[in-house]
Amino acid sequence: MARQSISVGSQPNDGTGDSLRTGAQKVNSNFNEIYNDLGDGTNLQILISGNITQGQTLRYGASGLFVPSSLNYNDLINKPIIPEPQIQSDFSVTDINAPAFIKNKPSIPTTVATLVDVGIDDISIGDALRWNGTGWINQAVLESVVQSLDNLTDVVVASPLAGQTIRYNGTTFINTRLNYSDLNGLPVLATVATSGAYNDLSGRPDLSVYLTSQSPSDWNATTGVTRILNKPTLSTVAISGAYNDLSGKPVLATVATSGSYEDLIDAPTTLAPSRISINGTTTSINNNFAANLTIANGFKTYTLLKVQTSHAAWVTIYTDVNARSNDSARVETSDPAPGSGIIAEVITTSANETVLMTPSTIGFNNDATPGSNVYLKVVNKSGGAAAVTVTLTVLQLEL
Repeated sequence: MARQSISVGSQPNDGTGDSLRTGAQKVNSNFNEIYNDLGDGTNLQILISGNITQGQTLRYGASGLFVPSSLNYNDLINKPIIPEPQIQSDFSVTDINAPAFIKNKPSIPTTVATLVDVGIDDISIGDALRWNGTGWINQAVLESVVQSLDNLTDVVVASPLAGQTIRYNGTTFINTRLNYSDLNGLPVLATVATSGAYNDLSGRPDLSVYLTSQSPSDWNATTGVTRILNKPTLSTVAISGAYNDLSGKPVLATVATSGSYEDLIDAPTTLAPSRISINGTTTSINNNFAANLTIANGFKTYTLLKVQTSHAAWVTIYTDVNARSNDSARVETSDPAPGSGIIAEVITTSANETVLMTPSTIGFNNDATPGSNVYLKVVNKSGGAAAVTVTLTVLQLEL
């Protein structure tokens, strides 16, 4: 069954709401459903008392009631069987029943003879492995195997020296040092290649005329070898380097060179902010009903000087929406708690009534990122439905 709400009409005692009997029937139906679903139809079977902590659930207890309880792993049924803790495998373990034993370990050859492509038969000292086309076999190494150049029949090495090469002399290969003159196809070098002297160059230029006639160039010279050709035509400012010789200079205001605030044109006479009026209007609300209102063009921090309402109303001003939400159930005759986020509240009894805040009150926006919103709750006390306009006179304190 869906929850049944009691119709209270649009105005007190206007005859449009449910009768007492109908309202009582809806209340009984709602309670019957609660007691049937959460109890035995007569008594509730849920008992919630004491301090409830985060993470608790309702659990059927020995008292025959569902009570808040913290679950424990040991309370679970059908818990999985957790195997023994794993240990590190060990290649050297041979006991197949040991936890560290490794199954299906590969066989690692320990000798050359155990390699599949090696055939060793009657091995002797000095044998070496030799590839016979299909596999490696052991075979004796002959003493005649070359151990050095001296063992070659056509090579004679006598007292070798560093840098020598083996060179054929027409009969045999001997060790000797290679000379430049021994090279074939040597190029024919000019004398300067070995002397490195300027005088050995052919076709030398006659530099004497240049070496004796050079003089420093002179910007002001108009004739002779010191004259500079193709000089650019310089403006007056390029020569003088003076600002006053510039053409097309801008006309600067006095403040450009003085740097003084007093030389500014139309300088403000004061930097202090002035009081202003900000306002907002609720939707149409019935008498003694409340509506939330946000004035968006306020300030982060301000001094509240006046509050004016277009209709008789109870107006409460808050620091943020949380403070307004937490205060929604407070009645008009109850004072707010200290630190509850309420900046001020006024009650007007006539249209366009203004309440002076004496002494003035400091207000501020307490959003996570402080902004210009001013949060209000407005209760209509005009006697009929009305859209209430609230006007605040404020002075900005924070930019």
